[in-house]
Amino acid sequence: MGKTGWALSPRARVIAYSKDTVDPSTIKTYEDITKPGWKGKVLARSSSSSYN
Repeated sequence: MGKTGWALSPRARVIAYSKDTVDPSTIKTYEDITKPGWKGKVLARSSSSSYN
């Protein structure tokens, strides 16, 4: 009983966008939204959130 355990929990990382304003071919991965053209246009949870 003295061993420390750990758990693995998968989470979906979803990118939602409006097809009326965003060309779907411009976002294929999470890294794509870090490009300078997306600055100020991405809504994301704070990195200090317990859900991150």
